Amino acid sequence: AEVEKLASPYPLPTFYREFLRMMGRGAGQCMRGSDFFYPRILGHQESLAIELEDEGAPQLPEDAFVIYSHQGYAWGFLRLADDPAYPVYG
Repeated sequence: AEVEKLASPYPLPTFYREFLRMMGRGAGQCMRGSDFFYPRILGHQESLAIELEDEGAPQLPEDAFVIYSHQGYAWGFLRLADDPAYPVYG
């Protein structure tokens, strides 16, 4: 049910929904310093949009879904309208 709360104009890729169902709340020391667990990912979209605006950088594409941040300076996102491979952009 929590995974479905990640509403988006595009459906989340199956592999990403499965990842969240299996490891979505944490993985111990794995990837320490990176935020890609639920519920912290809920604020990533807005945080990155604000950071990009503050820096005068181009904004995220309309179909972007931010899936992680690393210590607030590195970000990764999926383009949900992409092909099934769904590369991660950063």
